Amino acid sequence: MQVYVKTFGKITDILPEGTVELPMGSTVAEIRVLLHQLYPALQTLTYKIAVNARLSEETIQVQEGDTLALLPPYSGG
Repeated sequence: MQVYVKTFGKITDILPEGTVELPMGSTVAEIRVLLHQLYPALQTLTYKIAVNARLSEETIQVQEGDTLALLPPYSGG
């Protein structure tokens, strides 16, 4: 299945935005493991994964066409 990945902050330097091919029925946790295998530098960063603009638990299954956002820690003002 294909999903769209949006990246922010330092993650943009490691992983370009675009579509990623994933096994059907992948969970957020499985996607994180796969991304760490494909982009080892991600392992050194702290980030959350949002699915379709909602922060997601690691057990959520991703569907074809979903949008994932890899969100590093941030502060506002």
